[in-house]
Amino acid sequence: MKRREEQERRARRGDTDPRYEYIFQVLAACAGIARHQVMDHVFEENLLEEISKFLMPGQYNNMVWFYQECEESPDEKATHEEEEEADAKSPTSPLLSQPSSGQSRRNSVVSGPTEQQHSRRNSTATQHTEDGEAEQQEPGKRMRLFVGNPRTTPLRGVCVCMTRTNPQRSVTEENVHREVNFMLLRASDDPSVLLRSVNRLLGRVFVPAVRTNPSDLDSAPGSGSARDHLLAGLRSFASSLHVSESILEERVVLAKAEEGAGEVRGLTEAQAALTQPDQVAAVERSVVTWLKQIESVLIEMEQLRQETDDAGPQDELEYWKRRMAKFKFLAEQMDSPQVRNE
Repeated sequence: MKRREEQERRARRGDTDPRYEYIFQVLAACAGIARHQVMDHVFEENLLEEISKFLMPGQYNNMVWFYQECEESPDEKATHEEEEEADAKSPTSPLLSQPSSGQSRRNSVVSGPTEQQHSRRNSTATQHTEDGEAEQQEPGKRMRLFVGNPRTTPLRGVCVCMTRTNPQRSVTEENVHREVNFMLLRASDDPSVLLRSVNRLLGRVFVPAVRTNPSDLDSAPGSGSARDHLLAGLRSFASSLHVSESILEERVVLAKAEEGAGEVRGLTEAQAALTQPDQVAAVERSVVTWLKQIESVLIEMEQLRQETDDAGPQDELEYWKRRMAKFKFLAEQMDSPQVRNE
């Protein structure tokens, strides 16, 4: 069975041409995996036909790819366990192959990772480090490369959006690098990564495109003011992203209370704690630590205030946004039960 499926997949590789190879190479570079793994995902999910429609005039004008860790379905887990048992009994090393899925899941509404009940294309997908070594995935999860709906698919890894410059024009081997555009977004457990990715996309792609590229609206009355208004909105949004990124990276988290401080709830427990010298000393040391942290924030913000005296209005606005967010975050921590009850 596996040998026949591998032969079928190899035969289908003959349907590709340099246009597909270009797309596979870019997807591999964005996802950080090998090109043959991208091809395995595409063939096993029957996405080759969808890419063909994307390259045809008058068909799809975009395809949104996701490469991220997703939960396995119960059927996938059972099948994967059976394959592992079969591989362990096999005297030879099996080829990297997986059963092909049934129908493509692009259609008019693309599906997310939770809908991939019959897909097996990610059985051999791994995430690689810069040294080329495969990283072990958590049990019950797999790295998937799939076409999804960005409105319903949460981004947890890499998102690559393919768009057409002119959907009514045929994509050939000569113009594929001009007609097919790629946009990359990254996300991780650190929220600032996604903010930084969107900010770079705005600053390096959308703002320059709106500022320099002509459009059909240029001949309309008031087009100049409309363009300036749009640019101002984009720059304001980019500024907000930059401030949010700085807040996440520079936020001050109050240290945990020292061991022995304990929690004090109500006046009765407070009076009882006063009779415990060790507990009182632990509370005092914890409060002194918090005061030092708050003092360092005030000193740092005052230094930044002096440095931005000669800055423009945008820098001044960003400074006050960061300062307000820092103070608000500190105030919320000081009002939390962990601090109030110490």
